[in-house]
Amino acid sequence: MDAFGLEGAATIHSRAPNHVAQTIELGGFGTIENGYNGDIGWTVDPLQGNSLLEGDTLTDLVQQSDYYLPLNLGLSPGLVTEEIVENLGSDAYKVRLTDDRGKNTYLYFDVESNYLVRSDATASTPLGELPISTYLDNYQDFDGYMQPTLMTISQAGQEFTIAIDSVVFDTATDANFAVPDEIQSLLR
Repeated sequence: MDAFGLEGAATIHSRAPNHVAQTIELGGFGTIENGYNGDIGWTVDPLQGNSLLEGDTLTDLVQQSDYYLPLNLGLSPGLVTEEIVENLGSDAYKVRLTDDRGKNTYLYFDVESNYLVRSDATASTPLGELPISTYLDNYQDFDGYMQPTLMTISQAGQEFTIAIDSVVFDTATDANFAVPDEIQSLLR
């Protein structure tokens, strides 16, 4: 968290069709975990507490967990290329996606490379709806797949920068998506 001078390590596992698990270790604050195993969404957070996700918060995570999301963009109930805009010194196509709930997300694709360079969305959180912008940069080839290695996320007046060191494929196991013990107690 740039505003607080914090650094940490993050590990993200994803697997088709819709599994995701993320662990962020922030020195001094502890470890934050969240995930979706195709059935249950959860968050383990030493600052805000542990919770089972439900409602729009769960729906948002389910949508983000779609392993084939880049391929499924055209299946969005509402997909409109609105205009070409300036984004960090380059031109980008601004594309509006509208989901089944009528919730809009805006994706920005670089006109030259066609890479996704930005997204603007509204995140459903226990604190309400929060706008979030994510900037993607420094694409590199990982086993034939171009991936951003720098992500800057702006949310609630804070800015977070994530530098990707490595991307590996076909290593996720069932254990990566197991519901943590802290959440198991909430299921009883």
